[in-house]
Amino acid sequence: MLERNILSHLKLAVLLSLLASSLLLKTRLVPVETERQNNIPLASVEFVGAILCIIAGVWEYQSGFRDLRSARPFLGAIK
Repeated sequence: MLERNILSHLKLAVLLSLLASSLLLKTRLVPVETERQNNIPLASVEFVGAILCIIAGVWEYQSGFRDLRSARPFLGAIK
């Protein structure tokens, strides 16, 4: 379960970084003649989101592994 969660976080991070790089390179699936736009702020927000997604995945994996090692139940509902 822990490995599947970290892999889904990594997949989301790769998708966000791919979107950020496509904004920076101004690539589109369908070429459309438009005005030049400055996409650097949006691309930087998506790239920071990708980095935060990786950090959150590693944090969740480490905390789950720590709970598993100490034999604490970590799937129980919070009351």
